[in-house]
Amino acid sequence: KDYATAATEFEEVTKTNPDYVGGYYMLGLSQRAQGNVSAALGNLRKAVELDSAGEKPDPRYRIALAQGLNQAKQYNEAYSTLNAVDFGSLPGSYRSSYALMFAQAANKTNRSGEAVNVLNAQVRADSSNAALYQALGIAQNGVGDDKAAYNAFKRAFELNPRDEASGRNAARAAIATARRSSASEKSRYYTEAARIAEKLAAARITTTNDLLTR
Repeated sequence: KDYATAATEFEEVTKTNPDYVGGYYMLGLSQRAQGNVSAALGNLRKAVELDSAGEKPDPRYRIALAQGLNQAKQYNEAYSTLNAVDFGSLPGSYRSSYALMFAQAANKTNRSGEAVNVLNAQVRADSSNAALYQALGIAQNGVGDDKAAYNAFKRAFELNPRDEASGRNAARAAIATARRSSASEKSRYYTEAARIAEKLAAARITTTNDLLTR
């Protein structure tokens, strides 16, 4: 993790081999790891540009670029970068990372429905990934589906009970669902919200958690 030395070495590689995609990719990763996001984006864009000229582009370069773009809050470019990748053709090891980054960019650019579609496809393949369910809950909130958001946040909290954000989101989504439910379902969702809030409060007493139990 000596990223400064790595960046120096890979910068030299790009000078001596200016058409080598891997040099720009590794330089960008090294710079991003140091927090030098602006420089990293320039080199990751160059990697994508060079890679796009090949017969079979490598999705790693676009995924790395999109991660940096999300970090820099350049969500529109992140979305267009990832949207150019065929999700169905991605190797399995890339799909969860792609889905999370795509969802972030899509949610931030008012495309939550697209995020829901990608995340629903991926949670079926990676059903124990709490981060996917948390992202799915956020996307479901974005399309105004409180009940689906509740189910996603609840699953995220079940998979990772230490994640207070998922628990709080689940309780809030349950309350929102209860408010919009018929009389027969209202009690059920309020009870679910209270149960989750009690778990949060038992694990760690905070003002927010304490208020949720009242």
